[in-house]
Amino acid sequence: MLLDMGFCQVQLSVYARYAPRAGGNRLAVMTIKGNLPAGGVVRILHITDHQWAIAERFSHAKALPDPETPEQLTIF
Repeated sequence: MLLDMGFCQVQLSVYARYAPRAGGNRLAVMTIKGNLPAGGVVRILHITDHQWAIAERFSHAKALPDPETPEQLTIF
């Protein structure tokens, strides 16, 4: 469901989607709340553009270059 909503899988059980305004997440949050798994734990975390921009990224023990600014991002 999250992939269909435009989220990308950051790691196992962690999904992210960029949303430049907090109000842009309202529909996504309501949809997720309406589809919570019976036996799972879900945490929704909103971070600022600045926090996302200064995050350091690594893959296979190597630093990743800074990605281009995505169109939308929300972090769970």
